[in-house]
Amino acid sequence: RSLAGKLRIGLAEQSVLTALSQAVCLSPPGQEFPPAVIDAGKGMSAESKRAWLEEKGLILKQTYCEMPNYDAIIPVMLKLGIDELPNHCKLTPGVPLRPMLAHPTKGVGEVMKRFDETAFTCEYKYDGERAQIHILCNGEVRIFSRNQEDNTSKYSAGPR
Repeated sequence: RSLAGKLRIGLAEQSVLTALSQAVCLSPPGQEFPPAVIDAGKGMSAESKRAWLEEKGLILKQTYCEMPNYDAIIPVMLKLGIDELPNHCKLTPGVPLRPMLAHPTKGVGEVMKRFDETAFTCEYKYDGERAQIHILCNGEVRIFSRNQEDNTSKYSAGPR
């Protein structure tokens, strides 16, 4: 119950994504049972293996931010592997994104130093409610909170 509670509030989400990524990478999908390969990183140096697992973990985490639905992600991972996630689990109208929170800084100089010569954008942080507004293929509009709650009825005047 403790794990279920933590998952419900998103407390253990990053740990679950990391573990899931490592499991799929180390024991590649598409094998018969019992799997012939149970450590695809065997033979790699510790540093190479760590970097490889971290890279694959980032693919899964980014995909989960854009498509926060294990029911959509896991079948793709098991059939095609982590590298194919961005091609099959994309932003979808009607499925709210996970929040990608800003990071506070001490000033513009810190930001410029962090990004060095890289092109980037930034935005002002205004107080108020954040919302994701989705326009579905059928023209229906859905409004989600930053916590992925459907608030359409809160802002809607009803059918038009």
